[in-house]
Amino acid sequence: MEIYNKIKVLLIEDNPGDTALIREMLDDSEQIHFEVTDAARLDNGLKFLVKDSFDVILLDLCLPDSNGIDTFNVMNYNATNIPIIVLTGLKDDIFAVTAVGRGAQDYLVKGEVTNKQLIRSICYAIERKRIEKELNESDDRFHLAQKAGGIGTFDWNIETNEIIWTDELDKIYGLPSGSFGGKYENWIDLIYPEDRERVKDEQQKSIKNLKDWSDFFRIIWPDKSIHWIKAQAMITYNKEDKPLRMIGVNFDVTDLV
Repeated sequence: MEIYNKIKVLLIEDNPGDTALIREMLDDSEQIHFEVTDAARLDNGLKFLVKDSFDVILLDLCLPDSNGIDTFNVMNYNATNIPIIVLTGLKDDIFAVTAVGRGAQDYLVKGEVTNKQLIRSICYAIERKRIEKELNESDDRFHLAQKAGGIGTFDWNIETNEIIWTDELDKIYGLPSGSFGGKYENWIDLIYPEDRERVKDEQQKSIKNLKDWSDFFRIIWPDKSIHWIKAQAMITYNKEDKPLRMIGVNFDVTDLV
């Protein structure tokens, strides 16, 4: 995960006490400088979006000029590239859950969240949005590259050990279309025996150190021929740094070896 020294926050909250408390919590951060702009109404928050750029939005759903899930819908429509964290009271918790289902990065219950939880939520929301943006921007490039041949994409669910990959990876690994077993162990079995443990170790090191994974290894086709693969992937985590998914590409670089 990237380290942030300065984060610009748009806080949309109509309760002066909550606004002051959130500002105080963010001011307590020793490593990150939070530059907070606050608005008490949704329309004022939208005006700030036009005038300035922000890294994250903290949004109360119940405002004088907007209420409930409509508040999130309007803000999300106008700030598609900015992560939104919903601030909620216990009574409107259902709206917050709905907002997360529609694209909010997180929701926090006012009066219960700690300084550490708030700062951690902000950093992870920004990081998830960054990864989401990178994946969206690269999606078209990946599809074009796949059509040209030699590159395939995969999505490994680390919790379930399931791997989803594109048809191009079937070709790269010399498999009939649709025949891949779909499990992490099935993929490991395709790697050259002498490279297997090293590849697994390198993946675990990347996961443990919160770093992207990159490797170069051999695979064996069903016809026993050996091919070389260059692999690159990014890893996503939850708030407790538990790894969730590894998403990346494999390049067939046999002709370059």
